[in-house]
Parts: sequence; C-alpha cells; structure tokens
Amino acid sequence: MYCPNPACPDLVKYGVRGEYRQGISICATCASKLVPLSEVVAAPLSETELAEVQAQEVEHKDQRAHGELIVIRSLHTPESAEAARLVLEGREIPSFLADQHLASLAPWYSPAISVRLLVGTSQAQEADRLLRDAGL
Repeated sequence: MYCPNPACPDLVKYGVRGEYRQGISICATCASKLVPLSEVVAAPLSETELAEVQAQEVEHKDQRAHGELIVIRSLHTPESAEAARLVLEGREIPSFLADQHLASLAPWYSPAISVRLLVGTSQAQEADRLLRDAGL
C-alpha cells in the first residue's frame, strides 16, 4: 500500500512515496488513505521511485520465500537486540526487531519490556546457532 498524496512530506523530503504493509490503511506522515500502487495515477512514479519499488518487490519476494516470521530471541536492551540483528545481517539472514523503540522510551521498564528478534521460519535454526555461537 502506498501514500498517493503528492504533497506528502515523505515524498517531498525523500523523493519516494511512503510504502506500508498490508493491513495499514492510513499514511503515518500525512494521514492520507493508502492505495495499491496501481491506483497511484494522479502522480506517476519517477524513474527513481520506480526503481525503488521494483527493488522492494524483490526484497518482499525474498522475505516471503523465508516463510512466516517467528521470535527467536527476546532481549532486554535495544543495544543487545541490534547486536544480534547485526550478527544475522553479517550472514545475510534477514531479521527484524520488534519493540526496540518502546524499550528505548521506557528504560526503567526494561525488565518488563523485551525487544523481540524475528526471522523467517526457514532460517530460524541457522540464526539460533549463529546467535548461540556469538554468545547472544
């Protein structure tokens, strides 16, 4: 889903349209209703935008190939979560962090809030082994 607003601050500042996952219906920047890329006709894509969209489609296809995301670690600090993510990135295993901003905003709750590290089910065992070897 994409923001169709030609005056959206994201488009103006970065030169690309905001892209959102399925299930999100409003642009977080300008509050416009999101539409599928095929409906963004009022402002055609620039060459830069088109190349970015095509690259993102390849990335999304890769993500779908790795299966459903599962939590393989719950870490108590954003720093340790980022370190774990970087270990996996170094081995080209796509991973995602959830709740890292919440843990940063409320550090006094860090024992109660954990940052979740997610990977695709097809790479979970390999990711787990790499993190164990790294002491994470």
